Amino acid sequence: MTEKVINLLDAVPYVRHVALVDSTKDKCFTPWRILYDFEILFILDGELVVRERRKEAYTLRKNDFHIMQPNVWHTRHLGESGFCRYYNVHFEFSSKGDIQ
Repeated sequence: MTEKVINLLDAVPYVRHVALVDSTKDKCFTPWRILYDFEILFILDGELVVRERRKEAYTLRKNDFHIMQPNVWHTRHLGESGFCRYYNVHFEFSSKGDIQ
């Protein structure tokens, strides 16, 4: 196996989507899905329950920062509080240089 060394300062995130989601205005139920990029969630208020395939559900609460890796089968819905506000960012990494 050949080891590749990548300088993380050369890794450039390519942002595909940014949103502020508010359950009082937006639908906060996510059907089962797989994303092909990274997703960051930052919970501003309320609760969001995340369930990944074959794992127990976990709850994200105010000030939680969550990173979902690509290719994870998952779903989300509101927690016991019945509302949630959060930032949502989808991105992937690309490189400025030629990585071989």
